[in-house]
This record gives sequence, C-alpha cells and structure tokens, in this order.
Amino acid sequence: MLSFNLLLPEKRVQAVQYKQFILLFRVSLQVIFWLLLLTFLVLFAHVMLRRELSLMKESTDRLVTYNSHVAKSGLSQNVKQFEDQIKILQKIRPQDMRWSPALAAVFSILPSGIALHSLEGTAENRTVVISGTADDRSQLLAWRDALQSLDLVESIDLPLENLLEKNNISFQLTIILVP
Repeated sequence: MLSFNLLLPEKRVQAVQYKQFILLFRVSLQVIFWLLLLTFLVLFAHVMLRRELSLMKESTDRLVTYNSHVAKSGLSQNVKQFEDQIKILQKIRPQDMRWSPALAAVFSILPSGIALHSLEGTAENRTVVISGTADDRSQLLAWRDALQSLDLVESIDLPLENLLEKNNISFQLTIILVP
C-alpha cells in the first residue's frame, strides 16, 4: 500500500488539533444548549408551582375564614342540635313515612319556570299538596308528567281549573304517594 503525505508533519498535527477543537466546540455548544433548555424548564416549573401554591393558599384562607365565620355564627351548633332532634324523632316514630326521599325526587325534577309557595303533607293518607305558580301551562303539564313517571307516585290530581290560563298559572297539585 502506498501512502502520500501531502502535509508537512507540523501542519498535520495542526489539522488534527483543529478537528479536535471543532469537535470539542460542537460538544460544548450542545451542552450549553441543553443546560439552557433545562434551566428554562426548571424556571417554568417553578413559576407554575408557585402559582398553584398561591391559588391553594387563597382557597385555604377562604375556607378558614368561612369556617371561622360559621363557628362564630353558631350555625354548626344549630345544625348539630337539629340533627340530634331528628335522630330522637326517628327513634320515637320509626313506622312513620320518610319524607326526604319523596321530596328530594319531587324537587329534583322541578323546572325553573315553576315556583312553589306551599307544601303540605299528611302521613296517614300519604298525600302531598303543593301550591305554586307556573310561567306557562306546558311547563306545568311537563312537570306533572315527570312526577307521574316517578316510582314513588301513585296518582296526581291537577284540577282542570288550574289549566284554564295559558300563562302565570296558579295551581294546587295533590300527589298520592305509593305505600
């Protein structure tokens, strides 16, 4: 094999050193680039964490303020006394009808155009009489049909005189609940 040395030995050493310098320079630039990118990512994470912690602190401060207000107003004590009275009543009359599930079902399907004025319930014949006003007849009829579809409801009585008006209807609805 035949090789030619076209460069002088000192020029050859310089060429090798130049290649090494270029390689070292490129590696240094890449390291600097990645370090800058990592620095920006850490800075961004720091800013986001600080923001989230600030929001959590504000939320916690509001909750503490609310809880101290509730404690000062005695509301929590009143709620506890009310719950105790309900427990006592449940022990005294366990055979009575539980109104909460029935009323919750009735109110859960109440449309926005209907305002209730009074509600009377009798446990003996399991009836609920509701009076109120409806913006229009279609809302009242839709609510009556939705009530009729409930499993708790045996029958509904809505007198025809309540349906004579088309708008601003005053009504009295009698619901008989399933035993």
